[in-house]
Amino acid sequence: MSDRSSPQSAKPGPAVAAAPSSGREIPGVALTLRRHQRLLLSSRPVDHVFHLLSGVVLVEARLHDRPRQVLEILYPDDVFRTHDAPELIGAALVAATPAELQRFRLDVLEPFERSNIEFAHRMAAADALRSARRTLHLASVSGHSGEERLADFLVEIATFLGVPVPGRASGRAFDVPMTREEIADYLALNPDTLSRIFSRLKSSGLIAVSRGRATVPDWPALARLSPLAGAIAALRPQQTLVA
Repeated sequence: MSDRSSPQSAKPGPAVAAAPSSGREIPGVALTLRRHQRLLLSSRPVDHVFHLLSGVVLVEARLHDRPRQVLEILYPDDVFRTHDAPELIGAALVAATPAELQRFRLDVLEPFERSNIEFAHRMAAADALRSARRTLHLASVSGHSGEERLADFLVEIATFLGVPVPGRASGRAFDVPMTREEIADYLALNPDTLSRIFSRLKSSGLIAVSRGRATVPDWPALARLSPLAGAIAALRPQQTLVA
């Protein structure tokens, strides 16, 4: 496993986001993160908005005596506002995979958002999408069995990151962007319990994993294990936030 305590060292650069149907641009900063790099959120004097362009980023914090708790998964085109971060020690954005983000000052973005209705609607839709995912995740970890939680997680990852499997009309393939410990953290499961559930799914032929790449040969069969499959699939965004 990689060291999760590596210092924040994102590579910054200039960035602009073009508002839909507008010639105006919003000045910002482009950030490139290596896997497991962290962006601390608790000590920022100015509120920012992050737009994830590529990769997968985790929202993490410390709870009690635990070194970390995975609170949320961010996917490409998600938007995260620093005032969304919980008041917890070590609250941070952590790159689960190599990632590219745009960072904008909230005091610069908000006036633009107020003056551009279409952009405001798309920002609101991005916020609503994350809120809905958080609600479904809470329902999963608070009321589902371990197998159902893992199925919910796999359905979510495949919905936002998966691609069809050539030659299999109902197949889906996707990279698993998180380590076993991160997945167990996110699903409130013991890592050994998670491994046993994964082994059962593999032995039943529902999923195959090789070098971090998962293949689901029969997507409907896996979806039947997830009580939230229909609700999760309905969340897939149909358009990007900014051009």
